[in-house]
Amino acid sequence: MAAVPAAETQPLSLSRRLLLSTVARCLAAGLATGLAFAPASAGAAPAPVRYRISDWNPQGRTFRVRVETQAAAPVTLALSRWVPGYYQLQSLREALVRMSATVDGRSAALVETPDRWRWTVAAAAGQRVAVEYTVLAQDPPTSRGMGQAFVDGDSAFVLPAACLLRVVGQEQEPCEVEVEPLGAGAVAAPLPERGGRFLADGWDQLADSPLETGNLRFRSFTQHGVPYRIVTTGKPAVSMDNFTYLARRAAATVPRFFGSTPYPDYTFFAHFGSGGGSVTGLEHARCTTLAYGGPEGMSNANFRGQPASLIFHELFHAWNAKAMRPASLTPYNYDAVPRTRTLWLAEGFTTYYGYLLTRRSGVWSEEELLWNLGREYGRYLRSPGRRVTSLFDASEFTWEDRIYGEGRGASYYTKGALAALVLDLRLRKGSAGTRSLDDVMRWLYRRYGPAAGYPDDVLPRAVRESTGYDLTAEIRRLTEGATDLPVPSVLADLGYRVILGDLPRVTPLAKVSPEARRLRDEWLRVEP
Repeated sequence: MAAVPAAETQPLSLSRRLLLSTVARCLAAGLATGLAFAPASAGAAPAPVRYRISDWNPQGRTFRVRVETQAAAPVTLALSRWVPGYYQLQSLREALVRMSATVDGRSAALVETPDRWRWTVAAAAGQRVAVEYTVLAQDPPTSRGMGQAFVDGDSAFVLPAACLLRVVGQEQEPCEVEVEPLGAGAVAAPLPERGGRFLADGWDQLADSPLETGNLRFRSFTQHGVPYRIVTTGKPAVSMDNFTYLARRAAATVPRFFGSTPYPDYTFFAHFGSGGGSVTGLEHARCTTLAYGGPEGMSNANFRGQPASLIFHELFHAWNAKAMRPASLTPYNYDAVPRTRTLWLAEGFTTYYGYLLTRRSGVWSEEELLWNLGREYGRYLRSPGRRVTSLFDASEFTWEDRIYGEGRGASYYTKGALAALVLDLRLRKGSAGTRSLDDVMRWLYRRYGPAAGYPDDVLPRAVRESTGYDLTAEIRRLTEGATDLPVPSVLADLGYRVILGDLPRVTPLAKVSPEARRLRDEWLRVEP
């Protein structure tokens, strides 16, 4: 392991109560003796499910996984059909090869149910079952890992939800993961560590916790009393000081917006890829993976534009999409792709606040916010289905078209962000600035975070109960209809004009009423 300060290489801890609870269960299962399972005893907690990730092969872009459990009956293991937060179909099954099984160390048959992505090993209660397999890492060098896995000579990334088999029926049992370092590199995960193993309190937490190893660079800070960590891989396109400044501003602004944090600590995994590509990310409950697709043209100066807003966007997801999320995603069903009609709320509204809070943090100027809103409006105007496909339908179609609703002509990211803008400015105008979409998002978090899932038709009620305004008819037009969004008119209420073109521009009017000026100043306010 690389010789870096211990405070920066250790994974951030869970709350004291959770950690003590996990350790107590581990000790009760007899884990102090190493990899061997202790004999079961009456009343003892079940042994954890153990994973080992090793044998990195940068040339072949592969690695090996071993999963081990103590049988209570024939053991069935399953591969997830999808990755939470990544609403596209992936060829995850094709990535698992050279599979084998043992029972108490002796070779055993591994019977696959192909259409369910499941494997069964016959075993008697108390026997030790182990399954090993090779994973083909499919993520490209542009992202260096995000939705599945990545391996090269410098670093490796594994998303457990996409690569590890879960033991069916043992999803609530604790898990341990041992990661063999890549070369002399470090290992990082948003999980507590004990004895060289990462601890998760169950499958959901493990599945949602990316694992990294190799040439990792670390930086830590504390904001609002919460510890944060930055872990970067690849050739840096910006300085660590610049990235840390932006992460600090996000960590100061987003939790203040909601009034509390849903995590005990948080990690920003920043991947600087090669070969060109997009700026994108994937949210998790206690971390995010940020992929900056190539250093070409990216600098410390322009990184504070669109790349900076990605940090705010993904951190906002810790509340909107993770702590509170659609009922169809609560709890996660890993055996079937979900059908939800409210991805525009989870993703589109997050896109809007990713922009707005980047402005409120002081990172963006008014001009930068307006430029990005104009760009989104241009994308919307060019969408072939903007007058055909509703936000509800775009959300539901995402599994068929692989491009977030665009296959039916309307992106729930872009159209969802503009619907949030319309609703926000309508509330501000109608209430003379005393109510806004901010009140709605906070109400949703109080009501549906962190355990309850919200129904598809939640927004009219949320607006009514948080602001006192009944906008049911307008909300239905925005989300269930396909008429043009009134973006120019709501921006005009704040003294802006939309100039159409290949890239629509939002510009301040020379003369505005005192009311419009007051609404604009409140909307654009910068927080310390």
